[in-house]
Amino acid sequence: MRDSTRGGDGRATSTRVLFAGLIAAVALSLAGIAFWREARRERRSAHPPAEGSLEARGLDAELRIVRDRRGVPHVRASSERDAWFGLGFAHAQDRLGQLVWLRRLALGRSAEVVGENGLASDSLARTLGFGRRAQGDFARSSPEAKRALEAYAGGVNAWLDLLREGVSAPPLGLPEPLGQMQPWTPQDSLAIAKQQAFALADPIAEILVLEQVVRALGAGPARDFFPEAAAPIASSRAAPSTVLDARAVGRLVSTRTALGLAGASVGSAGWIVGGEGTRHGRALLGADLHFPPTIPARTYEAHLRGGGLEVAGATLPGIPGFWVAFNPDVAWALVATPAVVVDLFEETLYAEDPSRYFDGGRWRRLSVRRERIRVAGGRERVLRVRETSRGPLIDELFPEAGRPLALRWTGALGGGIDALLGLAHARDAGSAREALRAHVEPVVSALIVDARGSGLVQLAGALPRRVLPSGLQPVPTSNATYEWASRLPLEELPAEWLSAEHPWLIAADAPLATSASRIEMMWRPAARAAQLEARLRALTTRGRPDLAQLVELQSDVGSQVAQRTIAALLTLTAGQPGLGRPERELLDSLRAWDGESRAEDRAAAAYHVLRARTLPALIRPALGQSLADAYLALPRVSASALLADLLTRAAAGGDAGAPWTSPELARAVVARALRETSLLLAARLEASPERWTWGRLHRVRFAPLWPGAWRGDEAALGPFALGGDADSVFVSETNPLEESFDAVVVPGYRLLVDAGNLDQALSAFAPGASEHAGHPHATDGIERWRLGKPSLLSTSDPVIEDGPVQTLLLEPAR
Repeated sequence: MRDSTRGGDGRATSTRVLFAGLIAAVALSLAGIAFWREARRERRSAHPPAEGSLEARGLDAELRIVRDRRGVPHVRASSERDAWFGLGFAHAQDRLGQLVWLRRLALGRSAEVVGENGLASDSLARTLGFGRRAQGDFARSSPEAKRALEAYAGGVNAWLDLLREGVSAPPLGLPEPLGQMQPWTPQDSLAIAKQQAFALADPIAEILVLEQVVRALGAGPARDFFPEAAAPIASSRAAPSTVLDARAVGRLVSTRTALGLAGASVGSAGWIVGGEGTRHGRALLGADLHFPPTIPARTYEAHLRGGGLEVAGATLPGIPGFWVAFNPDVAWALVATPAVVVDLFEETLYAEDPSRYFDGGRWRRLSVRRERIRVAGGRERVLRVRETSRGPLIDELFPEAGRPLALRWTGALGGGIDALLGLAHARDAGSAREALRAHVEPVVSALIVDARGSGLVQLAGALPRRVLPSGLQPVPTSNATYEWASRLPLEELPAEWLSAEHPWLIAADAPLATSASRIEMMWRPAARAAQLEARLRALTTRGRPDLAQLVELQSDVGSQVAQRTIAALLTLTAGQPGLGRPERELLDSLRAWDGESRAEDRAAAAYHVLRARTLPALIRPALGQSLADAYLALPRVSASALLADLLTRAAAGGDAGAPWTSPELARAVVARALRETSLLLAARLEASPERWTWGRLHRVRFAPLWPGAWRGDEAALGPFALGGDADSVFVSETNPLEESFDAVVVPGYRLLVDAGNLDQALSAFAPGASEHAGHPHATDGIERWRLGKPSLLSTSDPVIEDGPVQTLLLEPAR
């Protein structure tokens, strides 16, 4: 009986425990649901209103912002001034965190948010004085540019005022509290523009690393590691004691990394096809903007109408202007071009008084100022900035320089947005070209086509008038011939017009035709240009292409560099003894491969792993591992093009004095790389070769642009399988020194325009228009972008409104 009773008590106890557990589980579930709903409510409350009406301070007349199905704002204003106001307002609504972050970077205040990690970037920003120089740029700007900059700042500030009034909750992930946020100024926009232009041109890491390559190999042999047109020179000074490595390069390019501008493919590419070669007899323009994949994106699509202004396309948040765009008469694409516009000068300081430097004929006093940099979680840092007549010294920022080096760059000659405004108002290709006369930075190859069928590519920007090239080396101040004080005028810069001899024009990574004046360029391997040339030739040979075929061209993942590399590999390994079955099977798959890095392709995966294993092993014996890795870490070096060149020369017998082209070394390196490739693919992608696809190895993930930028679903940002590589039209660059094969640069914005129908275009951008977590337009662009399916960007009201739209009415504050 007692046993039976005990059993009953045990069952009752178990039932009570189970019931209590169920209650606890339900309570936890309800709490979880409540938390999820509250978090969702909080995220949504941070989303700016896209419908209804608001009063905005600084507005002259009523203004409407119509957002289409992708969240792209179409600004409807009664004047051009209010249109730029509307762009500032839209930028602030959708990308306020990005605006604030870019301003902090430009003014050298990012360390206040990210701590020590921001010091290198902030120190360079303060040394070069982007904020101080923006003051001068604004003072020199035209009245039209000043009005646009002031109107844009007014739009940003109008949204800030509404946030402070509680119209919407402050967005999540702001780099600084709303209460501490200073009003936006025209100078903030110019400082951002100036820093981004410098980051695209910044050669400090390249100059310092290439100097050590010259010291290691000699000026002659070192030429293999320089841009094609550069002429290495031997430094007149003692070698720096610090040997650069990949980590040091990372610090040297910290500004580029913080801005989302690091990578050999960063910039853009584009082309125009004359009307005689197209299906409908009208000229076509295509362009891609290449950036690291980030949330939010580096670009922002918009359409403005007001007064005499009508323009649509890609803007950069913080800057009132359109970089790849169209108006009713002209379409254009500004393709960033890596011209050498920054020199490092070896200064001589007086040994007994280092506050003085020799300026050719006499000793002069250094200009000295001090900058205070606040660091989150640490002490305030005092930065001493010393300057000569040539520019600020950078040796205290970068001890790797080893001696006083003054930085001189064309950005000191001025800057502004006058050229961007001129393009927005251009009425034909000629007036668009004339607008470029005012362009200073960054240096661009401008592709222009008009409704009449005329088109050209024009190099534009402040390029120094040189007597002697720098050779991408520190140059001596003792030789005044290296100095320059003026820029080349537009007439002396290369240009090419559409013609019977040139039915299409390309601005990508190929060397430009140069004028009599010396124009120095960074690496221009011509990989994408060659692929575009081949594809356009094939399209026009088979028939007359239209926009639909150019959509396919933008998604092209073929690479002539890959084909050259494989041809050399097969020559080197022909009849080579000692290769096992896995190595021979890899070679067989590469032999049958067409050079297209499709996501589902097995041979593409093998090629890219093999390439990553081969190049470092070829150059490390001569340079040493630290210097070789520093060289490969340089953001502008095309590792794939270099490997193709070295293997091709090795397959042809090699070159005396260039041991990295030795056939014996190449065969040994390739044999080892084949074995390592097979092992790595089996370890990473399972043992079965049928599972070795490029898309399983090569993925894209959209990373937060600044710490805390994304507070939403991480899975929405990837990773996603991707095709392409650094040399294809669809750029998908990987880091040559990392085990990961994930994409570090992609064509985040793409535009296609028919010049005979300039009220619409096809565009694709990722991840989306908004930076706000949980917003319907935060990541909605990714899928169509990945699949190569652009959407319609129209400036016609009936077309825009033939779909779901949201309209926000802004009225002048009473």
